[in-house]
Amino acid sequence: TTSSGSGNITIGSGVTLLSNAPAFSTTLTTNQSLTTSTYTKVIFDTEIYDTDNAYDTSTGRFTCPSGKAGKYFFTATISMSTNYGYVQVDFYKNGSSIYRGTAVRNDTSATNVNATIDLSASDYVEVYCRTGATNDAEGGGSHTHFHGYRIGA
Repeated sequence: TTSSGSGNITIGSGVTLLSNAPAFSTTLTTNQSLTTSTYTKVIFDTEIYDTDNAYDTSTGRFTCPSGKAGKYFFTATISMSTNYGYVQVDFYKNGSSIYRGTAVRNDTSATNVNATIDLSASDYVEVYCRTGATNDAEGGGSHTHFHGYRIGA
């Protein structure tokens, strides 16, 4: 390429280029009730983007599309609408907890969890939240969100 960035790049045979797709970004529109000491699935009901139509806003589930198996990076943040004693946020893969993030405080802060998860086609990832007292995951766009993208094969 030229110094201005124009031109062509030649990729040798046997080289595979990967983009960070599928990728998605979701938020929670309105508060969602969380039950004391019970893992509750958080349904992020609004998509900001979803490159491969792999996130379902009705189930709160990201499903790895056919032909897109690989390693994925996920992040989720849950904000509480009222003070809390503790909050646990888990990633579930195919119905079982795989990673947990925990916050122990007594205010309306947020807690998050980040993870790299290896997925095969049709594997799915969901976010669950458990609190020490009845509370709500705070909706409103910027408060509670779930994102992910493929980082490699």
